[in-house]
Amino acid sequence: MQTRWILAADSSKARIFKVLSRNKLEELETLTHPESRLSDKDMSSDRPGLSMARSGERRHGLEPSTDPKRQEAVNFSRVVAANLDKARSLQKYQELIIVAAPAFLGMLREQLSKQVEQCIVREVPKNISALSPAEIQEHLKEDF
Repeated sequence: MQTRWILAADSSKARIFKVLSRNKLEELETLTHPESRLSDKDMSSDRPGLSMARSGERRHGLEPSTDPKRQEAVNFSRVVAANLDKARSLQKYQELIIVAAPAFLGMLREQLSKQVEQCIVREVPKNISALSPAEIQEHLKEDF
């Protein structure tokens, strides 16, 4: 039987479970990224700069070129993808189910290696990373 892992993730927490039997999950690891939970104000150390209007002397604020909250989520998706790739290369799993908040799932897809992508048997766009193992299992009951 092939080893199946379940990843339940959002932009600040990723939990990895191993499917032990028909009714049992074992939590192997929890990755956290507290920076994703910071407010935009706390992520930006400076206020946006000011720009002069083309006509007249009015000034207006400039928007940051990237959304700091989104950038932190992308950074975390890289960490999660690297963790999954390392575990795959060590043959710790052969099948992977990813359950992630929809926006984070999209970011994660962009970071996954081709080898990890080949192990994915199902993707579920739901944010259930804070649920208990039994509740996660209930959401995925047809995969056991």
